[in-house]
Amino acid sequence: MTFLNTGLLWGLALASIPVIIHLIRKNKVIEVEWAAMDFLMDIVEEQKKRFQMEDLLLLLLRVGVILFLVLALARPVIKSALGIGDTNTVLSIDDTYSMATVSGTQNRFNRASEAADAILGKMSGEGGSALVLHRANAKKIISSFSSDGDLMNETVSQLDVSDYHSNGPDGLKACLEILEKEKPASASVYFISDFQKAEWEEPSLEVIDIVKKLREKAEVIFVNAGDTEVDNLSVEEIRSLQDAVKVEETAWFAAKIRNHGQEDAGDVQIQFLLDGDIKESISVSVPAGQTTSLVFKTEVEAAGFHSATVQISADKNLRDNTGHVHFKVHDKLQVLVVQNHLPDQLEDKRSLYWDFALNPFPGASQSDKALYKFTWATTDALSTEDLSNYAFVIMDDGQAITTTEASFVEEYVANGGGLLVNLGPSVDIENYNSNLYKEGNGILSWQLMDTAIEEKVKGRYLNVEADNVSHDIWSFSEKPKEVQGFKLKKTYGFLSQKSDRAFSLMKLSTEGDDRSIMASFNYKKGRAIVLGTTSGMEWNNMALLPVYLPFCRKISGWLMEQKVGQRALQVGSEIFEELPSDKARAEFEMISPSGNKQIVDVDTSGDKPHLNIQNLNEAGIYQLRESGTQKSRLISVNVNSSESDIASMSNDELEQKFADLGVQVTDTAGVSTVKSAGGASEISKLLLLLAALCWLGENILAYTISRKGAV
Repeated sequence: MTFLNTGLLWGLALASIPVIIHLIRKNKVIEVEWAAMDFLMDIVEEQKKRFQMEDLLLLLLRVGVILFLVLALARPVIKSALGIGDTNTVLSIDDTYSMATVSGTQNRFNRASEAADAILGKMSGEGGSALVLHRANAKKIISSFSSDGDLMNETVSQLDVSDYHSNGPDGLKACLEILEKEKPASASVYFISDFQKAEWEEPSLEVIDIVKKLREKAEVIFVNAGDTEVDNLSVEEIRSLQDAVKVEETAWFAAKIRNHGQEDAGDVQIQFLLDGDIKESISVSVPAGQTTSLVFKTEVEAAGFHSATVQISADKNLRDNTGHVHFKVHDKLQVLVVQNHLPDQLEDKRSLYWDFALNPFPGASQSDKALYKFTWATTDALSTEDLSNYAFVIMDDGQAITTTEASFVEEYVANGGGLLVNLGPSVDIENYNSNLYKEGNGILSWQLMDTAIEEKVKGRYLNVEADNVSHDIWSFSEKPKEVQGFKLKKTYGFLSQKSDRAFSLMKLSTEGDDRSIMASFNYKKGRAIVLGTTSGMEWNNMALLPVYLPFCRKISGWLMEQKVGQRALQVGSEIFEELPSDKARAEFEMISPSGNKQIVDVDTSGDKPHLNIQNLNEAGIYQLRESGTQKSRLISVNVNSSESDIASMSNDELEQKFADLGVQVTDTAGVSTVKSAGGASEISKLLLLLAALCWLGENILAYTISRKGAV
């Protein structure tokens, strides 16, 4: 039984072996390479990658729309190589009259304005801007950083070329003052100018120092609005050749025409006008770099104020083509001569030579043609006469004056009068020092020597020479220092000393001798001249010399300038004049050359009332009169001819001078092409464009994907 069971089991096991082998072989996968199946599998894989790329691109486009839109709305600022986009900006524009120079279809100021507009248009809008006008008497138009862009743009648009000249570092100083006051964390200073060679080719130490201080506080960018123009003509000067003009007598005027260019100017048309009417027209030639002097004459029929004008033909710069002078026409000017004794005969009259010098007619001041009316009197007249009626007073070899007489003379000079003192053998030097010097507090601020200087050998005269030879008193002589022909036998003098009220006009020419024998003294509103010798023949030969007539005219003109003379002013000057006490509540009306009216109040802040006109900013003739009256006074104002040299520095020349100081240099075109960084800048616009393109691309891609899905 057991055997049977065992055999059965073995039989069953052997019988099951083939079945097991079959089952094992049945589950084995047999791989068979099939090209068509490989192609289908590759397509599936590529489609999977394409779907992933499309999803990623769609995501990037959608993110780009949001990102670029947010950036555009954030108004990004990119700082350029020229600093545009800084938080704070000081804009300094040169408006001096050289900026009116025309080159092509524009002048320099037009280019400067365009550059200023370009700079302002590229500002970030987050900070502030200040505005300075660079010129003599630099003006801070907007002196603090203002965030009002519209105000800044409107202010710049209303600017124009002025009649001012430049004055070195004034504009840079004003920029520095703004930075020192505002103390910005960062700033840029744009200095727009034509950079004239006369001023910038050899910059002063002061200019260099201010540029260094600016660089410590801000970026400094020089924007060159200059050009290659160099040729220019100007009226350098016009003046009256007479100290005063007489009614219906010939008036003479001198003018100077300057050629600042490098080529000769031929056939220059010049007109001479009196009170606006043309009196004479001529044509002249002016060599390159030279000055041509001209003389005009005319007659004036009415007493009072008049104006004379010289005008040249048009050139590259019109601002300096006209010169003005005002003058007053008189019927008579009174001159008082005081001496020791009242003269009975003609030869007893002291200063008679002065009469003939100022009135070169038969009979001198007795002639109907004479402008100056001489009156002779003793020293008593100093206290009995109304000295204010006299154009000037001569004290000729007077022995002495009383304290009372001296006080009247002091008052006369203090109010603008002129005093001429001719010393001679009769004078009491101690008396003069006591009453006129008064320890330096009187009319004279130098003490007279108590002993006369005289020739040591008979027939050998004292050696004298002019002092301060650049003074206008000596302008009549080509060699003023030599004082041709002046031979003095004897003279009094001064030991000159430092004084802001005095200067020497003639001195001894002996080596090592500094004694002055002729000096000028300012005393309040008036002047005094003391000549150590007389005009007679006792001590000198002066009255016999040809130069004596112009010498007398120049001295009398200097004495009368404050009282009678009419001084031409320059643009930027001010008027500060003492007025009588009864004018404390007066009101004055001033009419500018362009016709603008201005009310001028009397300044009563001091001890005495003053006429205070702060700034004469136009070239031409001003009219000034007290309100309620018809009588007008004229004031002539001219441009400063230093600005007429219009040659400009090039960018390369500026860089050579200022690059080492950290200054960046560009021109007006360079500023205009700098990429914008403003609130509505090209960067913001570009970002908005990119956002729009991303949105458009996203929509196109999404539409394409949806169409594929539908298929």
